[in-house]
Amino acid sequence: PRQVGDALLQGKNPFYAESLLWPVGQDVTRLVWNVLAELVLFPLWQLTTPLAALNLAAFLVSGLNAAACAWGVRRLGGGYAAAFAAAVMAGGSHFAFTEMVNGRIEQAFWAPVAVFLAELVAPDVRPVRAGIWLGLAAAVYWFYGYFLLLVVLGWLAIRHTRAALTTVLRVGAVSAATSLPFLLPVVLDTSGQATAYMGGDTLSSQAIASVSLSSGLWWPSGLEPAF
Repeated sequence: PRQVGDALLQGKNPFYAESLLWPVGQDVTRLVWNVLAELVLFPLWQLTTPLAALNLAAFLVSGLNAAACAWGVRRLGGGYAAAFAAAVMAGGSHFAFTEMVNGRIEQAFWAPVAVFLAELVAPDVRPVRAGIWLGLAAAVYWFYGYFLLLVVLGWLAIRHTRAALTTVLRVGAVSAATSLPFLLPVVLDTSGQATAYMGGDTLSSQAIASVSLSSGLWWPSGLEPAF
């Protein structure tokens, strides 16, 4: 968040870090795919010290994840007890905790994923809302967009109707319009000099290499202080 925010405030390219490989700098296009989350969290780095901002961001992300899951349960017709249970599980997510401990605050922010899934599987699907939240999820972390696309295709295969196909097309159009302004620099990266996350050659190979992280999405780990 600090790198992106400072660059924008100074009128510089947020996808190029002058502090890396100083004084030459380094192209970080493939490292700054989650510009939306960076912009949301950057004000914290402006208001306080880096360490305090990191801790505040962790609390904020956990709280938003919990709230999103509680809302999703209510959207699907669940009661208050079920919504509270969902909030507790989301707030204590092993996946989110692991990401935050490793300094990847933005990647732990999967509240848009929860809202999108609730909108998609609700009895009264709202394509525009679902598309906006899918786009925001992809803008926060392309990994989420990549696998949520598979979820959408699975949903279409189960429904297997013309109306479902129309819904998917509307969701896809809205999500693309929402996410592309944030993801376009990564999609158009052809320099070959950008640092690739996790050493993968393509976005697909990086996503597949990361899929094991999702195994702890709901089940808490002994590493977490709360457990």
